[in-house]
Amino acid sequence: YAFVGVLCPFIERIVKQIQMKYKLYGTTQFEKEEETFFDFLSKSQTLKEVKVFDCASVLEQKWIVVVEKLTNVESKTNLRIFIITLLCRLAKIAAIMGAYFNLTWIYLGGKIGLSSFVAALVAFNQISELFNNSLELFGDLSDFLVLVDPYFVFIDKTIKNTDSCSSRNVVPFSDDAVLSLRN
Repeated sequence: YAFVGVLCPFIERIVKQIQMKYKLYGTTQFEKEEETFFDFLSKSQTLKEVKVFDCASVLEQKWIVVVEKLTNVESKTNLRIFIITLLCRLAKIAAIMGAYFNLTWIYLGGKIGLSSFVAALVAFNQISELFNNSLELFGDLSDFLVLVDPYFVFIDKTIKNTDSCSSRNVVPFSDDAVLSLRN
């Protein structure tokens, strides 16, 4: 029982991190699109073009579609996290109750004395607290890594792109030669 009580928060944390990473990678493009469409519709620099080309309704529809996709991904991810959290916490509560029940049963059966019963309760509580603190620290570090990982992927791509562009005499993120841009 104690093993299940300790294992459940660990499983909950890992599943939550996987889902958060899925959410992060699944919503990044939608967030950029939503921001772009919103900027087209709300910033003064683009309002003239939107009015001249009469494209406000098209941009608004695209913005609505992107917001719905973004909301859909986030709600599915949050629902998965909620279900896993609920199941893991229920299993943890059941495991802790089972451990206490077994310990109480052994004590009432006369197999251990009062001092052993109290020592086992204290030891169980301290071990549970130690594991929970360790998992909390592990979870904070893992959350940090999940959020920072896309930055390093971007930097790696930028460095590779810049290195390959400088050897070919072109501007990064462009196919035009540097000399042709000067003319």
